[in-house]
Amino acid sequence: MGASLYILHEAAEADPKSQKDLVPSFVSILKQVAEHRLPSSFDYHRMPAPWIQIKLLQLLATLGTADQAASSAMYETLFDVLRRADTGINIGYAIIYECVRTVTTIYPNVHLLEAAASHIGRFVSSDNHNLKYLGIKALASIVQVNQKYALEHQLLVVECMDDPDETLKRKTLELLFRMTNASNVVFVVEKLISHLRNTTDLQFRTGLVEKITQLAERYAPDNAWYIETMNAVFELGGELVRADLAHNLMRLIAEGLGEDDDADMAMRAFASQTYFQLLEKPKLPDILVQVTHPFHTHFEYVAHGASAPTSRSPNAPTSRSPMPPDRTAQSSHLAPPSPPAPHLRSVAHLFSCRSSAGCWASTGTCARRV
Repeated sequence: MGASLYILHEAAEADPKSQKDLVPSFVSILKQVAEHRLPSSFDYHRMPAPWIQIKLLQLLATLGTADQAASSAMYETLFDVLRRADTGINIGYAIIYECVRTVTTIYPNVHLLEAAASHIGRFVSSDNHNLKYLGIKALASIVQVNQKYALEHQLLVVECMDDPDETLKRKTLELLFRMTNASNVVFVVEKLISHLRNTTDLQFRTGLVEKITQLAERYAPDNAWYIETMNAVFELGGELVRADLAHNLMRLIAEGLGEDDDADMAMRAFASQTYFQLLEKPKLPDILVQVTHPFHTHFEYVAHGASAPTSRSPNAPTSRSPMPPDRTAQSSHLAPPSPPAPHLRSVAHLFSCRSSAGCWASTGTCARRV
């Protein structure tokens, strides 16, 4: 029987419709096996025919995909398999894992998903690294169906990030990324930034930077939090950040959201004060120097509560504070000092000019007239 199941599974994968009428038979066989109706010679560590159970679960997953009628015939038996396999031995964990994969593949059932998530929670909280890894993988499949069934295990998942196993940490990072939404983004990103601050593994750091920036852009609760989060990423992993992310941040501050002028000005004042504080640090990554440079020359007007000048004589003195000497040489190739320009009439124009190749460095004036 075991050998024939492999052939039937291949046929089901090739043409599921041709095997749909066998769903009741497969369910019946699985129920009988789980109830220990086969001879004891099929047992493995007192678990009835585990390999047959696993293959039947895989078959049902294939046949129940996007098919409510076929899936509904499986629910009761899947509940029973989950319950009977929970014996605390490794082969039982293998059956539970395969059953969870089946539950998340067939047409979803709320009660079955809750039961699956409950069983997997014990995997994640285990001291066994292999079980933790299986638990993280199983939760990832549950999240693909519905986030809420995995969120109750969020703290357990976060703890897996502290595991010394790099493979488990990377898998956990992917799961946390999928579990994050607008309601928990602050908590999750705070944890990820903490790991970015402490880890030295390049591949893991790269993944952290990518995930943090994506979550910040997608779920930021407000502009101030977004600015602070991006600054932290620039400071801790600046060498791994894409250049376009810095440009996006600069555009947001320069142009605002365009919905509320007072709110946009408040955001610029907050950004200005934040970047002036950063300039007190003895060393900044290149990408953060690029972001702070326009504030150093222009936004100090906002920080002091004054409006940016609309015009200025080319020979007029600038109120710009000098960049600390130990950072000037470091950033000279990134952000050349901007000479007085009478036509810098807006912050938005300042940033658009800043991105023009050679604009300030070669001519001392802006080629774009307003």
